[in-house]
Amino acid sequence: CQFFPSKEPWYLVYENFYYDPIFNDNGTCVRMTGKSREDGNTMFATAEFWPSPSMELDVALTSSPGYDVDNVIVITNPKEPSETFKLTIAYIESETCVIVRHSYVDEGRGCSYWVPESQLGKTIRCCEFIFDLLCGTPQKHAIYEEGGCPE
Repeated sequence: CQFFPSKEPWYLVYENFYYDPIFNDNGTCVRMTGKSREDGNTMFATAEFWPSPSMELDVALTSSPGYDVDNVIVITNPKEPSETFKLTIAYIESETCVIVRHSYVDEGRGCSYWVPESQLGKTIRCCEFIFDLLCGTPQKHAIYEEGGCPE
């Protein structure tokens, strides 16, 4: 999974559902920056949610049944280890976009669309088409707002 750890922050652009217990508390910006720990085997992410405070999350990559590539992102809040969430990578272009399914939303049908900082504000037709194809088009709740993220 080449987008994580990341060279640049990734931003949540939109979701096909309204409320996300991890990434969205009705804020205007969700930004994730992933890094490897010193041991080289584990990762963490700084998750920034404006206007709420940021938090450090433990991150692991694993394979779902039948796959031999790491296609599941397992996120754990180290302050609440019982809070573990799984995001399945539905589609990835490692320097352009990531579309993930949220196992904890609408029986796994919840999807979110992420782009790296260098792609903010750009129309990425292929990624947007694949989001619509995999996740449906009736509802897209915009999370990222230009100017909504502090520097």
